[in-house]
Amino acid sequence: MKRSLLFTTLLTLGSVTLLSAQTGLTIYQDGRVLVRRTLPLPLPPGVSSQRLALGPLDPASLFTLDPEVTLAGAAY
Repeated sequence: MKRSLLFTTLLTLGSVTLLSAQTGLTIYQDGRVLVRRTLPLPLPPGVSSQRLALGPLDPASLFTLDPEVTLAGAAY
């Protein structure tokens, strides 16, 4: 089954130069940056592990907006 994972990361304003390939970018007045990336992945039903090269990010700031996908953990 093919689904898209939508990962959103919060980065500091100083990391904006790393975002040239991103699909969406919002900069807030307090300096936070919201980066939205859509990654098409074939996800099998049930529990699975996916390896993605996302570049520098804080794993605690990673989450999915798809209600059918649960992100159990992230490591780098």
